[in-house]
Amino acid sequence: NNLVEARRTIDNALRIAPENPEIRFHLAQIQAAAGDIQGAIESLNELLKVRKDFSARADAEALLSTLKSA
Repeated sequence: NNLVEARRTIDNALRIAPENPEIRFHLAQIQAAAGDIQGAIESLNELLKVRKDFSARADAEALLSTLKSA
């Protein structure tokens, strides 16, 4: 399954670079795609609280808004 492989890849990337905001954003995307909406919301809230300056911030905010309204 693609989501399982994507999650494995992201988990490995997080072990190498746990503070990387883009990797954390991709984790939230995978969580959402896998149906873990609450996990994705929690991941995005934490990411947006801690990191103010990353390239995918607008996308992360948009995804959070979408998930909260679902």
